Amino acid sequence: MLKQRKKISLFPTPHQDIQALSFQDGIFDLVLSNDVFEHVPDLDKALWECGRVLKPDGFLIATFPFSFNREDGIKKAVLDGNSVKYLTEPEYHGNPMSPEKGSLVFEVPGWDLVERAKRADFSDAAYVFNCSASHGILGPDLAGVFVFCASKTGQFAP
Repeated sequence: MLKQRKKISLFPTPHQDIQALSFQDGIFDLVLSNDVFEHVPDLDKALWECGRVLKPDGFLIATFPFSFNREDGIKKAVLDGNSVKYLTEPEYHGNPMSPEKGSLVFEVPGWDLVERAKRADFSDAAYVFNCSASHGILGPDLAGVFVFCASKTGQFAP
Protein backbone atom coordinates (compact mmCIF):
# COMPACT_ATOMS: atom_id res chain seq x y z
CA MET A 1 0.00 0.00 0.00
CA LEU A 2 1.36 3.40 -0.97
CA LYS A 3 1.64 6.02 1.73
CA GLN A 4 -0.17 9.24 1.03
CA ARG A 5 2.21 12.18 0.93
CA LYS A 6 1.35 15.17 3.00
CA LYS A 7 0.38 17.96 0.66
CA ILE A 8 2.71 20.93 0.98
CA SER A 9 1.42 24.31 0.00
CA LEU A 10 3.80 26.90 -1.43
CA PHE A 11 1.18 29.61 -1.49
CA PRO A 12 1.15 32.37 -0.81
CA THR A 13 4.61 32.50 -2.30
CA PRO A 14 6.11 35.95 -1.80
CA HIS A 15 7.23 37.73 -4.93
CA GLN A 16 9.03 41.04 -5.24
CA ASP A 17 10.38 43.49 -7.75
CA ILE A 18 14.07 42.57 -8.05
CA GLN A 19 14.77 46.26 -8.74
CA ALA A 20 13.37 47.28 -5.32
CA LEU A 21 13.56 44.45 -2.81
CA SER A 22 12.02 44.95 0.63
CA PHE A 23 14.64 42.83 2.42
CA GLN A 24 17.17 44.33 4.82
CA ASP A 25 20.75 44.93 3.75
CA GLY A 26 23.20 42.02 3.98
CA ILE A 27 20.92 39.20 5.08
CA PHE A 28 21.39 36.51 2.39
CA ASP A 29 24.34 34.24 1.65
CA LEU A 30 23.14 33.56 -1.87
CA VAL A 31 20.88 35.12 -4.48
CA LEU A 32 19.86 32.52 -7.04
CA SER A 33 18.03 33.72 -10.14
CA ASN A 34 16.71 31.44 -12.85
CA ASP A 35 15.76 33.14 -16.14
CA VAL A 36 14.65 36.45 -14.65
CA PHE A 37 17.28 39.04 -15.62
CA GLU A 38 16.18 39.34 -19.24
CA HIS A 39 12.73 40.46 -18.09
CA VAL A 40 13.95 43.29 -15.84
CA PRO A 41 13.54 46.85 -17.18
CA ASP A 42 16.63 48.13 -15.30
CA LEU A 43 19.14 45.31 -14.96
CA ASP A 44 21.76 47.55 -13.34
CA LYS A 45 19.30 48.44 -10.57
CA ALA A 46 18.56 44.73 -10.10
CA LEU A 47 22.29 43.98 -9.75
CA TRP A 48 22.59 46.69 -7.09
CA GLU A 49 19.64 45.23 -5.20
CA CYS A 50 21.11 41.71 -5.34
CA GLY A 51 24.39 43.05 -3.98
CA ARG A 52 22.64 45.09 -1.31
CA VAL A 53 20.77 42.12 0.21
CA LEU A 54 23.82 39.84 0.14
CA LYS A 55 26.11 39.39 3.12
CA PRO A 56 29.69 40.65 2.64
CA ASP A 57 30.78 37.14 1.59
CA GLY A 58 27.65 36.46 -0.48
CA PHE A 59 27.24 35.16 -4.02
CA LEU A 60 24.91 35.79 -6.93
CA ILE A 61 24.29 32.91 -9.33
CA ALA A 62 22.00 33.52 -12.29
CA THR A 63 20.96 31.94 -15.55
CA PHE A 64 19.36 33.82 -18.40
CA PRO A 65 19.58 34.02 -22.19
CA PHE A 66 23.05 35.39 -22.96
CA SER A 67 24.38 37.12 -26.09
CA PHE A 68 27.68 35.22 -25.95
CA ASN A 69 28.80 36.65 -29.27
CA ARG A 70 28.41 40.31 -28.22
CA GLU A 71 30.21 42.63 -25.81
CA ASP A 72 27.05 44.66 -25.19
CA GLY A 73 23.73 42.99 -24.68
CA ILE A 74 20.72 43.45 -26.90
CA LYS A 75 18.28 46.06 -25.58
CA LYS A 76 14.84 45.02 -26.81
CA ALA A 77 12.60 47.39 -24.84
CA VAL A 78 12.78 50.21 -22.30
CA LEU A 79 10.31 51.83 -19.94
CA ASP A 80 9.35 55.32 -21.02
CA GLY A 81 7.39 56.69 -18.09
CA ASN A 82 4.53 54.24 -17.61
CA SER A 83 4.69 52.79 -21.11
CA VAL A 84 7.00 50.39 -22.88
CA LYS A 85 9.04 51.57 -25.84
CA TYR A 86 10.01 48.68 -28.11
CA LEU A 87 13.49 48.89 -29.64
CA THR A 88 13.11 45.62 -31.57
CA GLU A 89 10.26 43.28 -32.37
CA PRO A 90 8.72 42.44 -28.96
CA GLU A 91 9.89 39.12 -27.55
CA TYR A 92 8.05 37.20 -24.86
CA HIS A 93 9.10 34.13 -22.88
CA GLY A 94 6.85 31.66 -21.13
CA ASN A 95 5.29 32.75 -17.85
CA PRO A 96 3.19 30.30 -15.79
CA MET A 97 1.35 33.26 -14.22
CA SER A 98 0.41 34.61 -17.65
CA PRO A 99 0.70 31.67 -20.07
CA GLU A 100 -1.38 33.30 -22.80
CA LYS A 101 0.95 36.32 -23.04
CA GLY A 102 4.30 35.48 -21.43
CA SER A 103 6.85 37.94 -20.03
CA LEU A 104 8.40 40.72 -22.10
CA VAL A 105 12.15 40.56 -22.68
CA PHE A 106 13.80 43.93 -22.01
CA GLU A 107 17.44 42.93 -22.52
CA VAL A 108 19.50 39.91 -23.46
CA PRO A 109 22.76 40.60 -21.58
CA GLY A 110 26.20 40.37 -23.18
CA TRP A 111 29.73 40.10 -21.82
CA ASP A 112 29.54 43.64 -20.42
CA LEU A 113 27.40 42.34 -17.56
CA VAL A 114 30.65 41.32 -15.83
CA GLU A 115 31.77 44.97 -15.58
CA ARG A 116 28.25 46.12 -14.78
CA ALA A 117 28.19 43.75 -11.79
CA LYS A 118 31.51 45.15 -10.59
CA ARG A 119 30.06 48.68 -10.81
CA ALA A 120 27.18 47.36 -8.70
CA ASP A 121 29.61 46.65 -5.84
CA PHE A 122 30.48 43.03 -6.62
CA SER A 123 34.20 42.32 -6.23
CA ASP A 124 34.28 39.80 -9.03
CA ALA A 125 31.99 38.42 -11.69
CA ALA A 126 32.28 35.90 -14.50
CA TYR A 127 30.32 33.73 -16.86
CA VAL A 128 31.01 30.06 -16.17
CA PHE A 129 30.40 27.64 -19.04
CA ASN A 130 29.00 24.29 -17.96
CA CYS A 131 28.61 21.32 -20.25
CA SER A 132 28.22 17.61 -19.68
CA ALA A 133 26.42 15.24 -22.01
CA SER A 134 26.46 12.55 -19.31
CA HIS A 135 24.73 14.92 -16.84
CA GLY A 136 22.34 16.40 -19.40
CA ILE A 137 23.84 19.88 -19.32
CA LEU A 138 23.37 20.85 -22.94
CA GLY A 139 22.07 23.98 -24.60
CA PRO A 140 20.13 24.69 -27.79
CA ASP A 141 22.80 26.90 -29.42
CA LEU A 142 25.92 25.62 -27.64
CA ALA A 143 26.85 22.30 -26.12
CA GLY A 144 26.34 23.73 -22.65
CA VAL A 145 24.97 26.54 -20.52
CA PHE A 146 26.52 29.81 -19.34
CA VAL A 147 25.93 30.60 -15.66
CA PHE A 148 26.58 34.12 -14.38
CA CYS A 149 28.42 34.19 -11.04
CA ALA A 150 29.25 37.26 -8.96
CA SER A 151 30.92 37.48 -5.58
CA LYS A 152 31.00 40.16 -2.92
CA THR A 153 34.45 38.99 -1.74
CA GLY A 154 36.08 38.28 -5.10
CA GLN A 155 36.81 34.77 -3.89
CA PHE A 156 35.24 32.18 -6.11
CA ALA A 157 36.82 29.79 -8.53
CA PRO A 158 34.81 29.64 -11.74
